Amino acid sequence: MYSLFYISIFGLISIYLAVQVIKQRRKSQTAYGSGDAGSNGDLTRAVTAHGNFSTYIPVLAILLMGLDLQMKFNPELSNYHWLVHLFGILVLLGRIFHAYGLLVGEKGNKFMGRIYGMMMTFLSIALMSLANIIFSFISL
Repeated sequence: MYSLFYISIFGLISIYLAVQVIKQRRKSQTAYGSGDAGSNGDLTRAVTAHGNFSTYIPVLAILLMGLDLQMKFNPELSNYHWLVHLFGILVLLGRIFHAYGLLVGEKGNKFMGRIYGMMMTFLSIALMSLANIIFSFISL
């Protein structure tokens, strides 16, 4: 199952982003939320990066694993495992770009990491959803 490789990397990235939140909480001595009315920009960015990652990864992981399972159990689709790698890399890059854009990119008023990251994420969701639907009909 190739998808487990990518899902495991997503798990490690999630830990990294959580550690960034912890660091900013300790630095600002803020136990809950993002401080006084969001006045702590670094903490707000770290919380947002982790939260956004945590919002999208479950559906992306399910779609990726669904694609992988269809290829594993349907001999007609066994030559399409490259799609799992293509989508896995697309998701991985999209989430990294978005997190980077949130954590450091905005300090220089550069939103491109966030923009490209979300574009890659939405593209991944749409294409994997369509591929799973199409492959489901092939499996009938």
